[in-house]
Amino acid sequence: MLWKLQVSKLVEDDRDWDITLPYVMATYRSPVHEATGYSPNYLVLGCEVHNPVDLVYDALEKDCPATYGNYCEEVQNRFKEAYTRVREHLGMAAKRSKRYYDLHVREKR
Repeated sequence: MLWKLQVSKLVEDDRDWDITLPYVMATYRSPVHEATGYSPNYLVLGCEVHNPVDLVYDALEKDCPATYGNYCEEVQNRFKEAYTRVREHLGMAAKRSKRYYDLHVREKR
């Protein structure tokens, strides 16, 4: 819900929202989400997207695969591990949501 409010505020305040929207989306896709435990960038691309600030603080990954075959294998392994963990995280999030829902449910008489 907060996301919708922020985008609507962007559209309301900025006449060039079509130009700034990609930057807003990049900002949305980069942090780790609580429900999945991963960023959307990682889940779609298999790696994190580097931002200009990463260059400033020298926070780039140093391990580069030697060949395309190694890279493809590494990305497949990352995806498998990530999606396994995402399923676990989403299961825990569903249980947590059910628990909160059940706290407020009253039986019908």
